[in-house]
Amino acid sequence: MVDRRQLATRYAVQVEVALNIDNKLIVNHAVLSHPFLIAITNDQTEPLLYSIFWSRMLTTDHAETSEMFRESSTIPWAVLQQAIRQYVKAQIVQARSLHYHEICHVQCMILLPRVLRCKTNEELDSLELELYGDLKCVEAKERHVQLRDRLLTELVLPATPIERREFMMDKCFSILDMSTELQHTVWSWLFRGTEMFQDVGHKLCPSPTLGDKKGTKTKKQMAACEEYQTMLSLFNRGIITFASVLTVRHAFRDYDVTPCDAMIVRMCDENSGFFSFVFGFEDGSKDILRMGSLSSEQIKDFKQGLPEVLMDEQFPSKFPCLLRIEPDDSNSTRVTISVAR
Repeated sequence: MVDRRQLATRYAVQVEVALNIDNKLIVNHAVLSHPFLIAITNDQTEPLLYSIFWSRMLTTDHAETSEMFRESSTIPWAVLQQAIRQYVKAQIVQARSLHYHEICHVQCMILLPRVLRCKTNEELDSLELELYGDLKCVEAKERHVQLRDRLLTELVLPATPIERREFMMDKCFSILDMSTELQHTVWSWLFRGTEMFQDVGHKLCPSPTLGDKKGTKTKKQMAACEEYQTMLSLFNRGIITFASVLTVRHAFRDYDVTPCDAMIVRMCDENSGFFSFVFGFEDGSKDILRMGSLSSEQIKDFKQGLPEVLMDEQFPSKFPCLLRIEPDDSNSTRVTISVAR
């Protein structure tokens, strides 16, 4: 029988202590823990996290319920930034923290609607001053694009207030065309991405079957590693990341990588729960990326999951190398690109 308790029910642990002072005075003291919830089934995990995530970041320990769930409830970017940095690690303790370029990507997803609401250059100047305290996007043309690119590469001021609705409720807009409203929020995109790295049942990266020729091929070639790879290990090694399109474009343009040899796998920001596969630039272009995407559910239909897609599907199999994106040891705001064969 499945227990379908409501997620509205809060629980707490009561700790009772008796203090004996010099065998003359006994003080009985009781204290309640912070309220918590219990997810009985897997499908309750997302609404459970959704209901407590924002309240845990509020500065008041016993904030009013109405404050926790107000759409306009705000927290400083410095607080939300740290929560985003450790979001995957909080769900999977063996996972790495998000890198600087990945946090900037999430930051842009949150704040891009503010940019798109600006109708004049004066409004863009005011927004940039509010976010950064200075003006860098001053060229007359493509001011919206300049501010978008700054959001993708530079963190805003720590005290910048972020509203709950911006992170958890409002639909995202496409970073590519800056006009299409997408079907997911930033919160749901992060949650689905983390689910994919958890890969419960190892359906996205199944363990290779001994004696299976296809499985042996995948084991030897996947990410240039003789050991069996999981979704989590690919994430920890920087082979699959939350990189933005801008980071990917720079990876192909600014580093000595042969476009016909290498590809990048990342979490698609146009569709929640999808992988994005980037195969360099379109012919004759240094701006337009050649990309495709597949949902995690589609990949689970392959017997060997993601390795089979990369090694045996007609188009991806033409790219024997994967690009690894990692932070630069000397400057964490920059990335280093290496090739995994």
